Amino acid sequence: MCATSASSTATTTAGTTLVGQAIGAGSRDWAGRIGNAVIGLCVAQMLLIAVLLLLAGPWLLPWFLGSGDRDAAATIALALTLLWPAAAYQAFDGLYFGSGFCMRAAGDTRVPMVVALLLSWGYFVPCAHMLVFAPGQGWVDGLPQAGRGALGGWLALMSYAMLLGCAMFLRWRSGSWRAIELWR
Repeated sequence: MCATSASSTATTTAGTTLVGQAIGAGSRDWAGRIGNAVIGLCVAQMLLIAVLLLLAGPWLLPWFLGSGDRDAAATIALALTLLWPAAAYQAFDGLYFGSGFCMRAAGDTRVPMVVALLLSWGYFVPCAHMLVFAPGQGWVDGLPQAGRGALGGWLALMSYAMLLGCAMFLRWRSGSWRAIELWR
């Protein structure tokens, strides 16, 4: 996951620079077109990573297990199941990275920060708690608990990335960043 985020960050860093330069040159329309292209490139790049995860995963997973491991088959079965939400997470992570970095370049930081904090603490943490722990094993009494273990954690992360990516993209597409003055 670190390599995919690093490559997406490199794409968005270049895009951030171009969006900022376009705004500095007084062309918010050009900044919008550049931002849309950057977001599309990030999503496409992360979709490629998702496809690679799904195609190469079954082939690579056995390399991480010892030949004498008696739980190898169960471990590989679980890992193959976890590849699906991990792959779905990638595209929305690209949507978040692309949109978030373009908004930063345009000076739109407060609303995205609040949305990210609210989704992180108000959605992701409780959702992960509810999906990961079995009844009676969680840290917070009163929350329903599905007991899905690692799969529950990945499902919570995937749904969080979907919500965050879509929220950031909708914020970018709203154009509210166009009214922000970067200098006074």
